[in-house]
Amino acid sequence: IDVRLAQVFVTLRLIALLVAPAAPTTTQEVPATRSDLSFVRLTRLQRLVTSTQRELLTAHPRLPAGAHIAYWTMPGFAEVGFQGEKAAQVWYDDPALRFTGFGGLAGFGQLPDAVIGLDGTEPNHPAVVITAQALQLFAQGYAAARNNDAATMDSLLALALAAQPREVRAFNGQMLFTRASARLALEDDRGADSLLTLALVRLPDYAGAYSLAAVLAMRRGDHREAQRFATRAL
Repeated sequence: IDVRLAQVFVTLRLIALLVAPAAPTTTQEVPATRSDLSFVRLTRLQRLVTSTQRELLTAHPRLPAGAHIAYWTMPGFAEVGFQGEKAAQVWYDDPALRFTGFGGLAGFGQLPDAVIGLDGTEPNHPAVVITAQALQLFAQGYAAARNNDAATMDSLLALALAAQPREVRAFNGQMLFTRASARLALEDDRGADSLLTLALVRLPDYAGAYSLAAVLAMRRGDHREAQRFATRAL
């Protein structure tokens, strides 16, 4: 009887596995499941962490002692896969290594030793190293913005986009949005609208992008569309 019950149990588990949803490609949103340790969530974490390790060690096989690695964005519930800084410290055998968020504009004050994006376009290899050249050009673009030099900012960000051959959705989206802001300041509404459309594909939940879309709609005289975008931004 025990053998039969065991066979029934194994059969039921196999059926449950076969009918379970496939592990989703990596997204910013946490897969909707009843358990934090579900198959889809664990598979997602495995893809993220394994991809990050491979990408970092390929691009930066060695880093200085106490190095700082930053991630541009962290998908929801993914921190647990890295155990804070522990995973990166093990990869580089460096207990003093830091693995933190980039920190927005503050991160440009002193660029990290390596920056990783976790929302690349390859479903099974979502991690992408952000190039130092792209980051430096982006930082210079923001400096131009502080000096109200929209033309220089736009040119530098165009170069920054070209310097990041493998796309990171949030990073590239932020650069496209910033370029759209520059084109708006230069009275190039058509260019701004084109760049903003590309940015929204990559940043579908970014309030700033919808605010800019509302401004562009107002300038076109489309008040209903402006209200819709402003409401979405809020």
